[in-house]
Amino acid sequence: MVAGRVNGFLVSATGNPAVLSRTGLREGDIITQVNGQPLTNPAALQSQLSPGARLSLTVERGAGTVPVALTLEGNP
Repeated sequence: MVAGRVNGFLVSATGNPAVLSRTGLREGDIITQVNGQPLTNPAALQSQLSPGARLSLTVERGAGTVPVALTLEGNP
């Protein structure tokens, strides 16, 4: 990791802002870990996504880190 740089996946806007707000995520968040595992490539995230999956996310938000817990609904 390069100093001042965060490795992860950027959360961008969805078609329906209410969907994003229900998750506890915000546009601009960077998801860095899922269930305690660092996200190093898209497959690391995709392998965790299935309907009903409970996810514990580590999210970089602004200058801090916040935990976000959510349960997936429907198709990822």
